[in-house]
Amino acid sequence: MQSSLSHEVAHLFRSELSDPCFEGLQLASFELTPDGRLIHIGYTLTPESEASPREVQDALARTHGYLRSLLAEHLNLKRIPRLRFTFIGVTEQGGAR
Repeated sequence: MQSSLSHEVAHLFRSELSDPCFEGLQLASFELTPDGRLIHIGYTLTPESEASPREVQDALARTHGYLRSLLAEHLNLKRIPRLRFTFIGVTEQGGAR
């Protein structure tokens, strides 16, 4: 289940989210708690990112419900986990989200 959720979250960031704060955001880690109620998602920002880590965190908080509703549409799960995003740092090199 963790793999399916990870792939789907990455897909949603690539295809469904257009907030400019997410430019330069890279998903770096993904861990589902054993009870399946929470996903810990670590992310980094590229040096080219124009948004501060705080601005990105605020944008992620605003999109939390939307992301969960998209996960519910795309996956056949009894319960959709909450998402907890953690800023890990700035990456050395830029790259695709």
